[in-house]
Amino acid sequence: MLCANSIPAMSMSTFVGPTETFPCLIVTTAQQLHCHDLSASAVDQGVTFHDNEHRVCPGNHQTPAPVRHGRVPIFLSLPLIVLLPLSAAADSREAVTIEINPEGFNASRADIRAVCRSAANQLLRHMVDLKKTTVRVSKGAHGPIALFKKGENGEHLIKLATEKLYWAQYAYQFSHEICHVLCGYDEDFRGNLWFEETICEVASLYCLRRMSVEWRTNAPFGNWKSYAPLLRDYTDEIERTRQGYLEITRTGLPAYYRKHARHLSSNGTDREKNGAMALVLLAVFERHPQNWNAIRWLNSSPSPQGETFPQYLSKWHRAVPREHSAFVSSVAALYGISLEKRKPPDKAPITE
Repeated sequence: MLCANSIPAMSMSTFVGPTETFPCLIVTTAQQLHCHDLSASAVDQGVTFHDNEHRVCPGNHQTPAPVRHGRVPIFLSLPLIVLLPLSAAADSREAVTIEINPEGFNASRADIRAVCRSAANQLLRHMVDLKKTTVRVSKGAHGPIALFKKGENGEHLIKLATEKLYWAQYAYQFSHEICHVLCGYDEDFRGNLWFEETICEVASLYCLRRMSVEWRTNAPFGNWKSYAPLLRDYTDEIERTRQGYLEITRTGLPAYYRKHARHLSSNGTDREKNGAMALVLLAVFERHPQNWNAIRWLNSSPSPQGETFPQYLSKWHRAVPREHSAFVSSVAALYGISLEKRKPPDKAPITE
């Protein structure tokens, strides 16, 4: 979510994400290790993990391993997406510097940075020639947020509303806010903010799902590998509670958008509706992740007062590099909106 300063003047609090009931170390019942042993320091303690053992959570409350829910099917009929091949190029994982102020988190700077870096990399690996930028993360008092106000050196300021070792919640919130940064978030007309919020919700789910795969073999720290399936459990729980998605499966996304368009234009942060639509778009981004690069042109120019959603999408369509234009058209088609085809580039003059 976005705000002009550290104390939001409007009701713009981002969905925090459920608190994990399993953000912690898996230990044998005979052991009574504390939750902090899941930090990077546990690597040096020779801690081992076993799937059939118990988990000790913050506050030393011992709970059994959570029951894993079935996956939420993404089975809507999606428009055929014809995409142009993208040229091979270096990704942008090294372009973003993440600074952490650990005060108030009750977790180590290194661990928080490792989680945020892992989340950001899921998007940055698909971006090309991103300018170097710095993001500073600190503890927030009013919900997770990306501030419009920049730091003294131009760095983006992100505040998270989590603590201790709730790594999935850190990743969920940070993915959403770094997506705002990558979208070129701006303080202008808010009538189509709901779409950017939906894209950022997609980013949260996408990053956690990708991290759950990556961490199985390549976690930031060796003793975090057993946490990988719990990242996926976290997203499954969120997806399972998106009641609006059931309406979309019954009526289709175009009808859902038309029904709620007026509400969305004045309630851009309706997490239930944004989250329901995000489940549809998630399937598209997971199928063609190279198009995360396209979100960098979502706010390529300020949105004028009264800009309609079709106009907003058309502006995005004109701004993206040509290799992403088919993707943007397909996203528009999901909402029942047809965009005008881009004209081919002018041919170079023939000279003798």
